[in-house]
Amino acid sequence: MKFFPNGLKNPVIIKRRESVPNSFSNHNNGSHSDSASSSSSSQQIPSTPSSVPPTPTTQRYSATPNVFQDLPVELYQSIKPLLIILKAQSQKVYYNWSIEESSDTELKWEVHYTNGTVEKLSSLSLIGTNMQVVTERTGMHYNLPLINRDSSLSNFQVFEDNLAFAEPAIALSSNKSSQLNFVTNLCSLSIFENISAYKALTGTVISTMGLHLPDIHIILSSQYNFKDWCEIYIEGKGWTKAWCHINKRSNIKDKKYEPKGKYQIKIYKDIKSNNPTSQSNLICYIPDCDFIQDVFFYNQMATFDDSQQFMQNLNAIKILGDIRFNNLDTIQEEKKSMFSPKRNVSTSSVKSGSATNFEIKHNGLIIRPIAHKGLPHLDSMIKFIVPIFDVTRKYGRPNHFNVSRDDKNSLMFGLPKLPHTNYFEINDIASLLCEKDTLHAGNGIDDPLTYSMSWVSEYLNALKHAMIDNDTVKEKMKE
Repeated sequence: MKFFPNGLKNPVIIKRRESVPNSFSNHNNGSHSDSASSSSSSQQIPSTPSSVPPTPTTQRYSATPNVFQDLPVELYQSIKPLLIILKAQSQKVYYNWSIEESSDTELKWEVHYTNGTVEKLSSLSLIGTNMQVVTERTGMHYNLPLINRDSSLSNFQVFEDNLAFAEPAIALSSNKSSQLNFVTNLCSLSIFENISAYKALTGTVISTMGLHLPDIHIILSSQYNFKDWCEIYIEGKGWTKAWCHINKRSNIKDKKYEPKGKYQIKIYKDIKSNNPTSQSNLICYIPDCDFIQDVFFYNQMATFDDSQQFMQNLNAIKILGDIRFNNLDTIQEEKKSMFSPKRNVSTSSVKSGSATNFEIKHNGLIIRPIAHKGLPHLDSMIKFIVPIFDVTRKYGRPNHFNVSRDDKNSLMFGLPKLPHTNYFEINDIASLLCEKDTLHAGNGIDDPLTYSMSWVSEYLNALKHAMIDNDTVKEKMKE
């Protein structure tokens, strides 16, 4: 087993088994029966069907073909098992209910529109990370993604009596709160399995591509600050070109004011002004002292059948956790609106260093590194994400990468081994799905994506520790 000098293990790659079939209909975990996927009940168990209705696509950016250079052949081989897991997850039936086939004749689901209209549903299903509903009276079909495909932010919020979606703007409710809670927990499970597979993919790409980057040792051991161009997605504005400055060298000063922390990830508007790193140029930042749940590579245009196309579109870094956004522009606009436009109003009284100028948003950030001409785009991706790992102290960085499947602080945590594609056995998730007051309770985490990763990871971690303890007891009894 080879190691990089700083401890990054090469064999993060999952060995591909030739016996794994191309069809995903047989990729169920041992506890997931085929009958479960075909049945329609109120307590539907997650299962992986052989096919699902196609998901409508939304208009979004398209990668420029000439930006992407040839990638190593072994990279495509190493990601195949993960594409199998990702595709299986996208087709997995987590919940399937219809008014005609439900064994619970009293169970009802309704859709609420923004104009106050309420309509009963004839069917509701959760397939992968997409909710699909059909109305009873008008026969309208709605596809409700849990993750917004343009911004990668959460597309829904959980309230005590409904699930509210942003696009399209509708809410779902049930006459039985236990069923609403059950479906909410299934949404969390779906999000966890999807994002966890992307985390494992991130580790595999870094490990495989690292062998082909001549400066990988410098990337992994550098103590210097990192600076480069990127694009970030800002709600209400879309994709915005920005200058990223990852401060890996200590900058201790008066912490009554921003920026907080010893190290920071800073996103600036531009570097063309006389003072490019001024507070007024700062869009947002992440200090090392704030909460970050996960960081991973993400594909917003995911197609799992073509590994080459998938890798070309793997050009974004998703950060789940708290981001501090500069609201100085908002303050200045509000101050100007209080006066006549003819007046020349000075905003110098707004202290740029004041902590009140920053607002903590909990729904994370997505970054698209801008590829350098003549280099594979994954070169820029790796050079970007490693310093982010270092500042946020994720997955063993800035020391050795943690690649254990049994450690919740690992990129590979809980990863199933083919032919299994599920992260849980059926008996293991029974208590998880019946827990009450999960997402809408918040537990201090407002973003459903971040909360789902935190909550399900803790549950899986407890299961693994319990299994280890049981194995230890059995070994002692043998002695």
